[in-house]
Amino acid sequence: MESRNVSRRTIYNRIENGQLETIKEKNKTYIIKENLNKPIKKIITQVISNNCLNLNDLEELEKNISLLKSYYEILKDFDYNFLKERLSSIEKSLINFVMEVNKSSEKVNIKTDKFIEDIIKKLNELEDKNNNFLENFILVNEQNNSFFKENIENIENKFKNIEKKLEKFDILEEKFDELIKTSDSKKSFALFKK
Repeated sequence: MESRNVSRRTIYNRIENGQLETIKEKNKTYIIKENLNKPIKKIITQVISNNCLNLNDLEELEKNISLLKSYYEILKDFDYNFLKERLSSIEKSLINFVMEVNKSSEKVNIKTDKFIEDIIKKLNELEDKNNNFLENFILVNEQNNSFFKENIENIENKFKNIEKKLEKFDILEEKFDELIKTSDSKKSFALFKK
């Protein structure tokens, strides 16, 4: 082997690249063979790994192409007329549904309007009846008041008449008592006269 002035880093790089064959004994490393014409090991591994990557990419690309072919076949065999018919029937049913909803909403609106009118009529009738009842109640109350007032006045008048008659009766009673006294005294005189 020829001795050359080469840096340690270069030696280590060449050992890593496989250009130098070495033997290790304890903590020393001896170069036994030099192959400088040999291509760098890293480049070879990169090429091999790139080829593997390319193979993986090719396999994935092939899978995607086969999927696309199957999708194309499915689309080619698809029954577009069925889809058209189905969509048109869905559209017709949707139109029919919308028309039915419109009809039913009109019916509901008419019924609710009629119901509201009936309720308003009944409320007005109830209000009128209530007002009539209140008027009748007030009228009856006034009539009762006037009737009782007249009755009370009549009773008061009768009571006054009775009081007057009682006063007259008291006067008559007094006169009668006086008359009895006077008649008794006359009898007693008459008794003495005999």
